[in-house]
Parts: sequence; C-alpha cells; structure tokens
Amino acid sequence: MGIIRILFSRKKKKTQNKEEEKQIQERIKECLKCPYNSLNMEKIPLNKRILKFLSDLYSRIMGKSNVDNKGNCTACNSCSVYFKAQELEFEDCPKGKWKKL
Repeated sequence: MGIIRILFSRKKKKTQNKEEEKQIQERIKECLKCPYNSLNMEKIPLNKRILKFLSDLYSRIMGKSNVDNKGNCTACNSCSVYFKAQELEFEDCPKGKWKKL
C-alpha cells in the first residue's frame, strides 16, 4: 500500500486550506532538523542511497524535482520529505515527531 501512495504522491493534489498548509510546513521544519533526513547525514547506507536515487528519479520524471528538494527520510526507506509531509491522513513520522490526522 505504501508504494501506491508514493506513486500517487507526485500527482497534482487538491489545494489545502491554510490550516493544512500550516501543518505541512511544520512537518517539513521538523524533518529538516531531523538527523534521519538525507541532507543531514554524512554517510547514507547503500540501500538507502538506491531508494533515494529512485525517489529523486521518479520526481524528475513526474516534473516535481523543482519542489522535491527537502531531502529524503532514511528512517522510512527514503521517502521524499516534501511529499511525505503532505500526506496528512496517511503518514506518521517513523520517529514520532508528528502523527497522521
């Protein structure tokens, strides 16, 4: 089920209201500080680098690479932080920093 969400996460979403947008931005702020964000790691394990590469490639193919620049969550198999934070009803932080609604 997670793979399907990842595939559809790059599709155009309905516009969020201001409260949802605020929650998304708060999630992204937490993720940018997290030591499990690929941007904050000095050495990324090979399996996570491969998944990150595939995620980045998929973002480029879908034309979303200009917004997908927040790093990848290596705690959950290298999901894109930008798109993971937008899944308000489905995604939890694997380290407990935020919960799904």
